[in-house]
Amino acid sequence: MNPQPYNRLYQLTGTRGFANKYPVEGYAVDASQLKATGNQPKVDDLSTHSFMPDEQRKALEEKYESPILKKFGKLAKEVGGHGGMDFVMCARLIYCLQNGLPLDMDVYDLAEWCAIAELSAISLDNDCSPVTFPDFTRGLWNKEKGYRHAYATPEQEAATEATANAYTKAYKEATAKLKLWTLYDNMMNAKTDAAKKKAQVALNKGVAKAVAAAEKAIK
Repeated sequence: MNPQPYNRLYQLTGTRGFANKYPVEGYAVDASQLKATGNQPKVDDLSTHSFMPDEQRKALEEKYESPILKKFGKLAKEVGGHGGMDFVMCARLIYCLQNGLPLDMDVYDLAEWCAIAELSAISLDNDCSPVTFPDFTRGLWNKEKGYRHAYATPEQEAATEATANAYTKAYKEATAKLKLWTLYDNMMNAKTDAAKKKAQVALNKGVAKAVAAAEKAIK
């Protein structure tokens, strides 16, 4: 909407605490809140001009680290992509789908996120007038009392991973045997529409056989 550069200025401000992530990372909480977490406050180090010491910040992060980051964080840092956050989001989505769990984002989140651009445009077209944000839940937005991420049991996770590995292994073997990449290149490099159509048919048949082989491996 404007020339402002992209940023991730994640910031939470409350009456008893403050947290900043980018570009400067730091936390500041009152002594009672810090003590409640199991950390003994160092009064001399607490002021309105600085964040808490790094030692206490790291202790808080370790105490409240999300199970999602514990599961995917290390691999995410190796893979990269916006500091690993892209990988974590994709991995969490795939995890839920593979284990048959409710997604972290539902259709109401989708509607709300997609509405922002359109509502902003309406506001700009009307001299930046306030625009009412629709309640897509029709008054049921607070029906869910508290949010919890869904997780599979260790046994379910192990079974799901074994199935995924078996499927991937079988599909890779079929891809090599059926020379799917060669068929794909033939389709992409076809000189005429007729040749491309013929190559596409051959590729589709090959992919169907590879899928069948992979599905057979997990039955």
